Amino acid sequence: MKRLTVAGAAAMLFCLLGAASILLPWVSALVITVERQPADPSEGVKAQEIHGRTLYGFEMWHGYAVAAGFLGLLFFLVAVGPIKPVPWWRSAVLILGSAAIIAVSLIGQHYRYAAVYDQGHPNVMVSDPTWAMGSYAPIGAAVLIMLSEAFEIRGKLSDRYRPKDSSRLE
Repeated sequence: MKRLTVAGAAAMLFCLLGAASILLPWVSALVITVERQPADPSEGVKAQEIHGRTLYGFEMWHGYAVAAGFLGLLFFLVAVGPIKPVPWWRSAVLILGSAAIIAVSLIGQHYRYAAVYDQGHPNVMVSDPTWAMGSYAPIGAAVLIMLSEAFEIRGKLSDRYRPKDSSRLE
């Protein structure tokens, strides 16, 4: 088996980390159960119970989409890994795939999830959810894949434009 490039090995590692990020908490919110919803908002409400609600990446549609994207990039890297020299289109596919993963992550963060807001009871109020650090892990992994491929492209360009004979420069 031929050896992997450093950029290829780094991209594989970041694909695995990005796919595993669905196991982290992505969203947290406060759920407040009240006695009743007042007819007049100036009356106020009395809270019966306050508890936190946490959603993990595997509980959301964009968590699955992100994991599938990372696994697709990983399988692509395994399939084209033995090709030497590394073709330019491998870097292009990885950069575009990473950009798509970032886009799906950001779109999913602006989606109104029923699992957070719809608690199935009229006397339940939910605070605005906050995105936990786990929801940003796939974005970071995708950026690192793009960065590793940028280094791969930089290496190819420096090899291409390196003078063949240094004595001609003098």
